[in-house]
This record gives sequence, structure tokens and C-alpha cells, in this order.
Amino acid sequence: MTAAPNDRGGERSQSSHGLLPSLGLFTSTMMVIGGVIGSGIFRKPGVMASQLGSPGWLIGALVLALVGAAAGAVYPALRAASYDPVVALAYE
Repeated sequence: MTAAPNDRGGERSQSSHGLLPSLGLFTSTMMVIGGVIGSGIFRKPGVMASQLGSPGWLIGALVLALVGAAAGAVYPALRAASYDPVVALAYE
């Protein structure tokens, strides 16, 4: 029974007995990133709710943060689109 590498850095068994219990670099990295993002998503609203005091203020703050994030993501693209294509490639 030989093992061949798979596309995620782990090894894949040639037998049909099921999955080989191993984690590659990609899978481990994605688990850490997911844990960091997930813990932030579940911790921050509780802290904000205790500081703001009402659900209306909490929803308003989250909507304001969403609008700010969307503007921060879209504005550079819109500004680069207003330039000549050659100049837009150098825009950062």
C-alpha cells in the first residue's frame, strides 16, 4: 500500500478504506484563519451590545461599519477606473 501526495499537501491512501487522517499545511492554515475570524465574529457583537445598551444602536453601528467597509473596498476601484488604462495599472 503506497501513499501519493494530494493537492493539499497531505497524503492520500491508495486503498479504498476511507480517508487518511492527516492534515496538510493548507488545511491547517485554513482552520487557524477560520478560528480567528469565527472568534471575532462571535465575540465582538456581545462586547458592543454591552457598551451600546440597545439593539437598535448595535444594528446601526454594524450597518455603519458595513457601509464603511464597502466604501473602502469600492472607492479605489472607482478612482482607478477614471484614469487612462496605462496609468490605472500603476495606481495604488
